Amino acid sequence: MPGSAGNPFSRAFVRASQQAVRLPVAPSALKPANGLTLSAWYRATTVDTSGAELISAGDNYVLRLRTGQIEFAKRIASSAGTATYAICAIVVTNHLTGAWHHLAAVSSPAGMKVFLDGVERCANARGENLLYDRGPDFWVGRHGNGSTAWDFEGNIDDLRVYPRALTPAEIAVLGSSAQ
Repeated sequence: MPGSAGNPFSRAFVRASQQAVRLPVAPSALKPANGLTLSAWYRATTVDTSGAELISAGDNYVLRLRTGQIEFAKRIASSAGTATYAICAIVVTNHLTGAWHHLAAVSSPAGMKVFLDGVERCANARGENLLYDRGPDFWVGRHGNGSTAWDFEGNIDDLRVYPRALTPAEIAVLGSSAQ
C-alpha cells in the first residue's frame, strides 16, 4: 500500500495487517561489526502494545518507538561472554503526533547515539562490536526475530543504513531535509 497524503513516495504500514518489508538473509553490508548508522523519516500516531520497530536486523540491532521513548538497541557480548543488549534511549512525548520526524542511530567504537530531527538526544560509551546471533533477516516496520508485538503503524520514508558512523553534521543535514 505505497503512498500517503502529502508524500507519495513514503511506504504506509498497517499494523492490523502486519505489513512490513523483509530482506531475507541480510547481506554482510547490513551487518557491520561496528561503525553503523540507521536513518529514517517516519510519521505515526500510535505504537503496538510493546512499541513499534522502524528497523530491525534480526533483533541484532533495532530502532524502536515506544509510547514515551525512542530507543536504539544493539546485541553485544557481555563481559561474562553471554549475549546482552546495549541501549541508548530518549524520553520523548511529541514523537507520535502524525507529523514527520527524522530518526538516526549511530554505533561506533566510541559509543552509541540517537538523534531526533537532527538533534543528538542520547549518547553513551557502549562501543562494543555488534553480535549477530539472532534472526538473519532485515526488516522494516516489524520485529526481526519473529515477534508480532512490535509492528509499526504509519509511514516510513528515506530509510538508510550506512556501514559507518555518520558525523553529527551529516545527520543534521539528513534531519533537516523537507519531507
